[in-house]
Amino acid sequence: MTKKFLNKVVVVTGASAGLGKAISVAFAQEGAHIGLIARNKSRLKKTRKEIESYHVKALDCVCDVSNAELLEKT
Repeated sequence: MTKKFLNKVVVVTGASAGLGKAISVAFAQEGAHIGLIARNKSRLKKTRKEIESYHVKALDCVCDVSNAELLEKT
């Protein structure tokens, strides 16, 4: 079966838990490399390790995207 997002790159906010994590995992299962963004560093790292188990690349970034000042610094 062909993976729909093989070697594509996606960025997911809120990636450390709930719907954001589920979306990240689903993209990874379809072959996408993932940019993970969330506020909780420890949960974000756990999500990254799970994503990497699908043999795709993952980059995690701790950031609160609702804070414009943080976005400018990131």
